[in-house]
Amino acid sequence: MTNCRVPKFLSVFFLFIAIDISGQQKKIDSLKYELELIEKKPSNFTNDTNKIKLLNALVWRMSNFNDKLDSSLSYAEKAISISEKVNWKKGRAEAYTGKAKVLKSLNKYEQAIEYYLKSASISKEMDEKDWMATAYYFTGQIYHDLGNYPVALDYYLQALRLNEQTNNQSDIARDLTYSGMLYAEIDDFDNALNSHLRALKIFEELKNKIWTTINLQAIAALYRNNNEFEKAIGYYHRVLDVLKGNIYSVYGIYIEIGHVYNQQSDATPANQPDTAWQKAMDYYSKGLKTAEELDDSYGMGITLNGMGWLYLKKNNFKEAGSALNKALNLLLKEEKPEALRDCYLSLSKLDSIKGNWKSSYQYFRQYASINDSLFNKKKSHELARLQIKYETDKKQEEITVLNKDNELKNLRIKQQRKNILLIISSAIILLLGAGGGLLYRNKRMKQQALQQIGKAKLASLKSLMDKHFIFSSLHSIDTFLMNHDTEAASDYLVKFSKLIRTILEMSNQAEVTLEAEVSLCKSYLELEKIRFNYSFDYEFSIDPEIMPQYAQFPSMLLQPLVENAVKHGVGSLLAESSGSKGFIRISIDKVKDNLVCTVTDNGKGLSAGVTKSESHRSYSGKGIIERVKVYNTLLKNKASFILKDNYPGVAAVLTLPYIPDKHRMAL
Repeated sequence: MTNCRVPKFLSVFFLFIAIDISGQQKKIDSLKYELELIEKKPSNFTNDTNKIKLLNALVWRMSNFNDKLDSSLSYAEKAISISEKVNWKKGRAEAYTGKAKVLKSLNKYEQAIEYYLKSASISKEMDEKDWMATAYYFTGQIYHDLGNYPVALDYYLQALRLNEQTNNQSDIARDLTYSGMLYAEIDDFDNALNSHLRALKIFEELKNKIWTTINLQAIAALYRNNNEFEKAIGYYHRVLDVLKGNIYSVYGIYIEIGHVYNQQSDATPANQPDTAWQKAMDYYSKGLKTAEELDDSYGMGITLNGMGWLYLKKNNFKEAGSALNKALNLLLKEEKPEALRDCYLSLSKLDSIKGNWKSSYQYFRQYASINDSLFNKKKSHELARLQIKYETDKKQEEITVLNKDNELKNLRIKQQRKNILLIISSAIILLLGAGGGLLYRNKRMKQQALQQIGKAKLASLKSLMDKHFIFSSLHSIDTFLMNHDTEAASDYLVKFSKLIRTILEMSNQAEVTLEAEVSLCKSYLELEKIRFNYSFDYEFSIDPEIMPQYAQFPSMLLQPLVENAVKHGVGSLLAESSGSKGFIRISIDKVKDNLVCTVTDNGKGLSAGVTKSESHRSYSGKGIIERVKVYNTLLKNKASFILKDNYPGVAAVLTLPYIPDKHRMAL
């Protein structure tokens, strides 16, 4: 099933864990009663430490409830205050951890990290490795949630090493599980599989069914992503064995097995019997039945989407359409972009086969829009993987150098017996050489890695913009065709093809001349004027001191600003049918040693009511900021970008160093 994706984290169905809310509340009430009693007792070290223990216990339990977070925070601060007063480090470390937990629930991530690391610092002073590991683990979780994978992995591995020192098997397996999840998110199959297999072995020995199930399903998902279908199905069946037929826990596994067989059916050659098709349908039917009983919209939605795809392969368009439309209505209620994207692609495929080109195109546009946003996230994961690989390689290089250094030291000790004066002079030379070589090697390796990461970021961000730009132009051609204006479509297509050739030529160049960049923007604007029925004008103004034919300029960095001005600036006037004509001004000035590129429009400002389409302007702005950061990293030049209101519209200001190409000037 080509459009069925496996979630990088565990399936939402892996297990139903009910929280006994009434039981939790009784325990909280009991702790509060104990706290009231001890507060009536005189203050001394024993009573105060018991009070801190009760406060920390209350924080830990109450922080699980959103309506109790403020009270939890108050209890945590009280525990910190008392523990500081009586100088009880262990109680303070636990209180810091509790406060951090509450802050994380309140989405105050920076403060949460601060208090987790305070807890780790105190724990280190006391040589409490368990508490240090706990603080590092939770810190890793926050960075993981924020998408900072290199830092998250570093904290997970620090926690793992500490737990290995204390032989804390349960926490070792926990750290391995989350490390495996992170590796899976960045598509590092080998490390993800190794981590989950190690965790699985420990949890099976500890007879911990919940974490055993989590790791079994994670391994199954890894094999499914790797198209090793039989292994994936085998591990999913092991999940079913652990859950032992509890229908309300296993129905999600039935759906996952249905997905695997669906993918296996897609991979079956046309000249071989497709035995996987019926198996997929059987498991989907099992899962759908329970999802309907539980009124689970997401479960029903992804199952019906899978069934619709199966019907589509058999050319049963009636059943396919019924299943897919039901799936779409259900998934629109959920915040699951991958599932919704897949459903749109299935519907586009169905209407394409049936010859309903207009609706097929509309569904494909919805698919492409979601896929673009997910593409950016995937590229971030790829960059994280590269950065992790760099850090790992750097550490391995340092270890190799240190090992060689140790070998030299041993050799010097042996030689010392023969000639002590000679070895002293040799040692000095060797140490200076090794130290200088190590510094040079590390510096060179860091520069190469930064350049590799920078180029990868630049390529991914630029490819995202190129793809969006091309899609917009194709939409323009489609609009003419839909309106049966073939002459205009043909004229537009000729201009568009020339523009595509320019884009392809520029896409492999980090820099072009300013003249080439301006020419690209003018070509783009001419095409957009046609599409918008000449409802806007534009003007370029270039400082006479600038020589566009010689000035170097980052490839396709100005064009997205112009595109934003069209789509979200003057385009907003057309959308509102205001009757006002749009105007875009692009001015490029030389200010000292800088190029200052300003793109202004007379559309809606940033502070106006922001719609879903307007939010893209902010997103593209972030993309430009990222490219400016990369540009600074690669060339060590100072560049900047700001987006601001400029009544009645918006001004986008890009500042870059003015770098004439001396070689071209010499020609």
